[in-house]
Amino acid sequence: MTDPTTGKAPQTTPFRTFSVDGESRTDTTHRVQIVESITPIAGRSFIDIGACDGYEARALAVRGASRVVALEGKQVHWEQAVRAAEALGIPNHQAILGDLREIERYDLGSFDCVCCFGVLYHMSNPFNVLKRLAHVTEDLLLLETHIAPEPWTEAELLPKHQGALLHGTRTLYLDGARFEGRICIHRGEHAVSKGSLDENWTFWLTASSLAKALTRAGFSILEWHHELDAQTPDTIDKRGRELGLGYANTKILVVAKIDPARRQPITPGTVSSDAAGTMPPRIQETLLDRLYFNAARVRRRLRL
Repeated sequence: MTDPTTGKAPQTTPFRTFSVDGESRTDTTHRVQIVESITPIAGRSFIDIGACDGYEARALAVRGASRVVALEGKQVHWEQAVRAAEALGIPNHQAILGDLREIERYDLGSFDCVCCFGVLYHMSNPFNVLKRLAHVTEDLLLLETHIAPEPWTEAELLPKHQGALLHGTRTLYLDGARFEGRICIHRGEHAVSKGSLDENWTFWLTASSLAKALTRAGFSILEWHHELDAQTPDTIDKRGRELGLGYANTKILVVAKIDPARRQPITPGTVSSDAAGTMPPRIQETLLDRLYFNAARVRRRLRL
């Protein structure tokens, strides 16, 4: 398989190993076991959005999915996904090099289940992305993402979040609709990191704004897992702890069902600080942000 933009074949052949129930595995992941607890895999079609090296997509294919597409935006990760799938000889698996923000360009059709794990918080306009995902969702959306932390959780955040999130909740207008969230600054080289494709900042929606974005995009929320408590299903409780669901690192898992009649038209994404769309968002670090980041560094050093 070749990259349609360069005509060159990928060169690497990596496999990712996971420790699942104390065993090293390449045919399953913690997330796939959560997927299995929510929906049948055999005979159903899946797309793994922001698939990285395709490890989740491969596990779904091995479990008998009728069709699995791994959509990845970074060349280096896409190459890994292609080579690993070819080495395993998985005929029901396809790796696509493409930009989620323009998913309609690839004419992929629709899927019984859309898996969007660890991707949405890498977007500056998550609402526009959800509207696009609605058009490739035939039944379910499984969404794992970060949400903007509540002020009272600041001291419990993981160090990497303490050093990336600008201080305070902000209001942005995404495609003209009002949302609340936190701006996250991404550092490092875009081409090889697991961050955004080409932006140095993203917008983490608050819990209420994420619910608003999902419902306005055409989804109905079936399950919402953030706190892990006595009401959490066993598999999500067990694997969710390994994935970090909960307040301290702000991860959340949502199961949503598409209502085709409520899908919105796909339009170019817009992000502004005012409803008229005339003011771009301010993302510069303020003095308060700098003091916050410096305090976070001191706390990290004291823990070492």
